[in-house]
This record gives sequence, C-alpha cells and structure tokens, in this order.
Amino acid sequence: MWSLLVFIVLVALVVVYRRRTRRPSAALYTRGGPRIELARAADPPPEPERWLLAANAVYSVWMERPVDVLLDLPGRPTYAEGFKPWEITTRDRLLFNLADLAHHGSRRPMRLLQQQDPALPQHDLLAFDLGRFLYLCVGGTSLGLITPEEGRVLMLHAGRTLQRHYAGWNEYADAFLAGYIVNRTHKNIAFTPQSQARHDSLQRAIDLLKRSKQSPWQQLAWATPLPRPEPDDFYDFVSRSELSEAIIYTNEEAFLPSDQNWTLAAGAIYRAWWGEPLDVLISNPAERLAGLKRDWGAENRQEALDILGWLAASGHRGELERLQRQLPTAPAGDPLAWDMVRLIQVAMGAASVGYLTADEAYGLMLGAGRQLQQHYGSWPEFRTGFQTGRVLWRMYGAQPSDSETRKSDASIDRTLQLLEHEPDSPWQKIPWAYPLSEPAPNDLYSALAAALSKSAAEEQPARDGHTLN
Repeated sequence: MWSLLVFIVLVALVVVYRRRTRRPSAALYTRGGPRIELARAADPPPEPERWLLAANAVYSVWMERPVDVLLDLPGRPTYAEGFKPWEITTRDRLLFNLADLAHHGSRRPMRLLQQQDPALPQHDLLAFDLGRFLYLCVGGTSLGLITPEEGRVLMLHAGRTLQRHYAGWNEYADAFLAGYIVNRTHKNIAFTPQSQARHDSLQRAIDLLKRSKQSPWQQLAWATPLPRPEPDDFYDFVSRSELSEAIIYTNEEAFLPSDQNWTLAAGAIYRAWWGEPLDVLISNPAERLAGLKRDWGAENRQEALDILGWLAASGHRGELERLQRQLPTAPAGDPLAWDMVRLIQVAMGAASVGYLTADEAYGLMLGAGRQLQQHYGSWPEFRTGFQTGRVLWRMYGAQPSDSETRKSDASIDRTLQLLEHEPDSPWQKIPWAYPLSEPAPNDLYSALAAALSKSAAEEQPARDGHTLN
C-alpha cells in the first residue's frame, strides 16, 4: 500500500517537473488542448506591461508558458530550445534577429508571394514579425540575454506599432495566423503530420485567447494606453544597428511616378539606410531636429536655407573635382550626386521640423532632381555618382578607416544594393527619365543657388555635414 502511494507521488512529481520545463518539441503540438497559464506574481506588472505580455500570449499559450510574466525563469529550457532554429545563444545574435524583425522580417518576400498567389491570406503581415519580436524579447529576458528593462522598452515600441496597424485583438490574431501560413509557403515547409499538428495547435491557442474569460485579451482593451518611450533609448540602439537598412512604405500601392515621388526616390538612400518610410516627406521630427543641429549646425530656418543654398551652388563638388585632378588614386566620375542627395535629405529634414513648408521642400528637391537628370542617365549611374562623391569626401576630409567607418560603408553599400535590385525599390517603380516639371517662377532652388553661387564657392558653412555620411 505504502509502496503504491510512494510510486504515485513520484509519478506526480515527474509530471509536474516536465510540465514546468517542457520544451517546444513535436510532442508539444500534439498533446491535449492549450491552456492559459498564470504565474500570479505577488506584485503583478502594471497595465501597459500586461498588455505587452498579452500581445505575446499567442506564443505563451502555444508553448504552455505563463501569459503574465516577463522574466520566466522556470521556462528557460523551453526558450533555449525554441531559440535553436534562430541560432540564438548570445546577446549579439539576439539583437541581430530583433533588428531584422523590426525592419525586414519576412514581410517583403511574403508580400511578393501574396501578390503572386491570391489564394494565400491577404492580411497585413506585420503582426507575424512583431509577434515573433515580442517572443524573442520575452525569451531573451528569461534567458538573461537582455535585461527586463531592455525587454520592456523593445516590447513597448512593438506594441505601439501594433496598436497603430490593427484595430483589435482579433484582427491582430488573424493577421498573425495569416503570416504564419504565408511564411510556411515562403519557406517551402512540406506538409507533414508534425507541421499540421503545429498549425492546429497554434489555431487552438488563438481560438482560446479569443473566447476564454481567463484570456488577457478579454481583460485588457486593445486601445490600452502605452506610454511613449523616451528618445535615444535601447530600441533606438537596436533599430539603428547594422540591419536597419530597409525598403518600407506607408502606402506602397500609391507610390506612382510623379514629380514628388521621383524626388523621394532620389532621396531614398538615407531613408532606406535608416529604415524609415520612403514615400513620405515628413519623418521622425525629433531625430531630424537633432541631425540638422549635429551634422549641419542648422537650428532655424535661415541656417537651413544657408546650407541648402550652399549645396545647390557648390557644396563639396568643387573640392572633390580638384582632388580628382590632383590625386591619381582618386576615383573618377561625376560627384554631383553626393551633394544633391544631401540637399534632398536636408530639405526633407527641414520640412520635418517646420523650417520649410512642404511646397518649399519639394521645390528644392525638384531643382536637385533636374540637375541630377542632366548629369546622369540612369539610377545605376546616379548610384555610382553618389558612391564616387562619398569616397572622395572621405579622402578630402582625411577620415580614418576605423571599424565604425567600415561598418557605415558596408551598411550604405547594402542600402544601395537594395535600392538598385529589389523589385519593390522606388528605383524600380519610378523611371529615371520621368519628365520632371519645369521650375516655377521665383523657384526657391534657383534663387538660393544664384544668391550663393559666388560666396559659396569661396566660403562654405562652418559645419558642412561632416557626420551625415
């Protein structure tokens, strides 16, 4: 009798232990129905953090982990196993994957698949990438690869983005499941009983979160206020990593040939490098304000106009052309694109912070565009001109070839490759030879260039974009 009782107790202990440490193996997706597990901490997290954990609940329920805790120490074996397909064993590798999901993820190739196969779910696919982003944050925090505070900051940015893109929990969940299905097609995952079990288990987890009274989705409104993160925080470090370059639109279908869109395409180098939308004039005013002051010494409208006039009239190209004549090792080619791209970027930044109106900025950008079309015959030639000017500028400024410079150069090269070869690049959507409109009377670009053409050739502004590289 006693031996039987001891045996039962031992079996129960083994079952409890395995349930606490179970890993996301094939068996996980073939067991009984999912459950909503709660850690019920003595000091529950505040409501915004509960919302972020609720957004990750798809994974928590799917993998049978608590839905209400960020630092899940008992779940470490589960997350360590789940991170194996990502090859995540270090902090750097985790940040690498987080940066990729924030900017690239699977969205671009999956969008192409959706366009090619109307039978695939046609949802917005952001939910799948940011859902995985949240999962990596929780797993990375639990494994000690990032701190809880870093995890919260990263999740807060992802959560605010999700709230802007979706109207409710159900829409988010449906988009996540659609992304999972499209991603399976993208990766050519063969249909097997195991893969079907995984899909069915995910579907059951989502259904449970939608209907159960215990679900955090039933307890927290989708529109729960999430605080605005502080500037220059940990997310900025991750998002500006070497994987920040990306082709992103706010409305890709509306990006059709026009004067404005041609100039945005010409200015896409820096926006794509920063991982910001390419089809809008105004972007990230706080960052643009800091950049204008840091890179150009421009803190008001007049100082911005001085910089723009100098770039239009002479910029660095006079010095760079002299350098080409004096140094046999200097790269050949027309460096005009280097100045014109920076002029477009300064105009976009000045418009973003209110130093210029949108019409003024586009007028300046159009003037630069007309010059570019006169000097180059195609987007590849324009790209070569920009690269030539950038290399000459480094030689002119005698900038050291340190690790940060090499990393910056490699990132710019990746950006240019994306813009030249990706099917959804603005350079593929807008013909180089698109006929740009003639300048309007009292055109601001021509007026600035004429007013500064003499003085700018002799005296450049004190700070001339030395860090906008």
